[in-house]
Amino acid sequence: MSINKEIEEKINKHMNDFQITYETLKNVDTKIQELNKKLASKEAEQDDLLHEVELANLNVVERSRFYNELKKVREERRMIKDELQICNTIKPLADILIRKYAELNQTIKNLDTCKNLLKERTYHAKVRKDLKCTKEE
Repeated sequence: MSINKEIEEKINKHMNDFQITYETLKNVDTKIQELNKKLASKEAEQDDLLHEVELANLNVVERSRFYNELKKVREERRMIKDELQICNTIKPLADILIRKYAELNQTIKNLDTCKNLLKERTYHAKVRKDLKCTKEE
């Protein structure tokens, strides 16, 4: 007897959802640090461009090029800040659930074990020995 495909798909979906949640919560502090470094780099690049505009004697073509570069840097900086805001919104939950990470990971493993047990499910007949669905002992 094998596992019903619909049940297997449900178990796989739950495992995948839990795994995504687990990875997101587990890595939020690292992601925040990474984004803060990227943000600092983009802000420094922005400062470089602003000082070039302020201090250099640029012609019209150069000003246009620097404007486009500054706009690109600002857009990239905004994307980083938006992602940082999302991570900072998730962080309080991650801090609360940090003690539950092991339990969440164990739940994922237990679901996998459950799926495997259902795949290998057999019936041990109590009385009848002539049934095809039984496993011989």
